[in-house]
Amino acid sequence: MLRWCGIGGGFGSAALLCLMREFTARGDKTTAILGARSKELLILADELRPLCHNVEVCTDDGSAGFKGFVTQRLAQLIAGDGPMKVMSCSSKISAKRAFSARNP
Repeated sequence: MLRWCGIGGGFGSAALLCLMREFTARGDKTTAILGARSKELLILADELRPLCHNVEVCTDDGSAGFKGFVTQRLAQLIAGDGPMKVMSCSSKISAKRAFSARNP
């Protein structure tokens, strides 16, 4: 069993729907970390919950879930839970930060 963490926000959240459904169906443990500037801009968290073992929500302003960036929450999860496969369905800068969080 693999451990997957998918990070995304906005359009990237939609890509996570298909990926997380597939990984969970094959028996892998899945976590999705979704980010937005505020609660009002957060999308697809409710749709991902039945498809993932864990859904983490992050907002820049703290209006929902973790206050901060998805990459900050990713670093916390790795520190607490150990290594995992990470995929980023997000901007290029967020993908680079996710790689840095995964490989300090």
